[in-house]
Amino acid sequence: MEVQSQMEIAQLLNYITKEQMDDLDEKTIEIAKMLSGLKAAKKS
Repeated sequence: MEVQSQMEIAQLLNYITKEQMDDLDEKTIEIAKMLSGLKAAKKS
């Protein structure tokens, strides 16, 4: 995902810590699941 790529760049440039990256990564995965479910529900 584009957001994850941007987060990795932010971490490499020391804008965010590894812990912040891990937390954000979990949140983006959860949001991706919700969006996928919404997209599937809308097709029905």
